[in-house]
Amino acid sequence: MELATTVALRAIVPHTSALQRLHLIGSPDPRGSFAQLDLCKAILEQYLPGVRILPVGEPIDFENFNTLVQCMRRIIKEEKQYGIKEQDIIIDVTGGFKMASIAGASITFSSQVTFQYVQTQPPNDVYAYDVIYQSPFALEE
Repeated sequence: MELATTVALRAIVPHTSALQRLHLIGSPDPRGSFAQLDLCKAILEQYLPGVRILPVGEPIDFENFNTLVQCMRRIIKEEKQYGIKEQDIIIDVTGGFKMASIAGASITFSSQVTFQYVQTQPPNDVYAYDVIYQSPFALEE
């Protein structure tokens, strides 16, 4: 949990002045993070007063691409209904599961949502990507 919270804080630091809402997604047991989301929320609330921290209500299989994408789409839809613009939504793909990183990045390709990654080894830089993907067929005339 210590590493997850440390990485989460590094991911958040560049956005603290504008951060309004933060969604936490956890993976299922036996070694998953879902059971620790309430603890993570409590820790983050100490660092982020005034930010609404929203743990997702069910564990998400981080090896299931479609489940991950559906979860992230629901979160993006909820944020847009809340009044947040797509270009103000960031998906952090740091976490250790390749499928979660791929799903998080891919959902941003056809939107204005940005994804970011925090290096888990020093110097712990934060990288943000605003990728626009267009099918090669769309480029042909």
